[in-house]
Amino acid sequence: MRSIVASAWLAIGVLFCAHARAADPDRNAYDEAIAQALEHYRARDWEGARTGFERAHALAPSARTWRGLGLSAYYGRDYVAAAVALGHALADPAQPLSAEQRAQVSQLLDRVYPHIARVRANIWPSEASLAIDHERVRDGQLLPLAPGPCHIEATLPGYVSHVEETELVAGQLLDLRIQLAAEPMASVTPQAASALPVQTPVLRESTSRRNQVLPWIAAGATLALAIAASGFALMGSHELDGLQQRCREQGCSAETRAALWKQSPIETYQLATNGALAAAMAGAVTTVTLFVLVSPGSSEPRTRSEASQRLALGVGVAGEF
Repeated sequence: MRSIVASAWLAIGVLFCAHARAADPDRNAYDEAIAQALEHYRARDWEGARTGFERAHALAPSARTWRGLGLSAYYGRDYVAAAVALGHALADPAQPLSAEQRAQVSQLLDRVYPHIARVRANIWPSEASLAIDHERVRDGQLLPLAPGPCHIEATLPGYVSHVEETELVAGQLLDLRIQLAAEPMASVTPQAASALPVQTPVLRESTSRRNQVLPWIAAGATLALAIAASGFALMGSHELDGLQQRCREQGCSAETRAALWKQSPIETYQLATNGALAAAMAGAVTTVTLFVLVSPGSSEPRTRSEASQRLALGVGVAGEF
């Protein structure tokens, strides 16, 4: 351990003494911050070293200052901060690391990962807002987190929000696939339809003929929604069968089975099925109502009592399904 610390300190000393002039014009303040950071690093005062590197980074951010921050955080056992800083050290184009330094940082990251969890979420639609532990993240961004409870939320106007709580463990790499479902159409229940006032239609012959088409249009829309609900149900059943088959073959634990369930689109298919069924039920009520109020094949309007009796009968039948 002492040899690792000594080697890391020596590398940092060579790094900051030999690199080119910092981008900030206040060179003296930058050099002073680096000198203080190295002094604390030599004394194994990791918090003091980290504060010095933060001052230098604020004056002239670069891959080198990120590396100093990452080393200080690592030896101070703040592994999440170390993962963030070391990752930036590899990606920052300002004062880039040498090949040897990049190899050292990559090796240090391999030591960090067993102490943290990493979460990457891919979301559809891509313009949805995604937050992990209430921190806004980009679609596909790999986020290092401390092990423990994790709150994930995805929202987009016009879509059903996705909210879940999960428990992260050290060394875990969690890949999430989140697919938001469109909000279902508002449905009308048979009870609400029966409460609507029934008006006696007084239509001319031309209007009556035109309105006779409406029940068939409603019936076609209802049939289409029922077919869609069946399709979503079949796709969800297929996904569930595949998940169960995979668990039988691989011997999934309860945690693995729960993770596979969350990653699969089964819940999305369930939501889509329920939405389509609700819309189909509303369509069935509307179709029955239209057939009652508009008499196919006749242009004579029905009386109020006749229409009311048929409407009540139709709604009662629809409510049984």
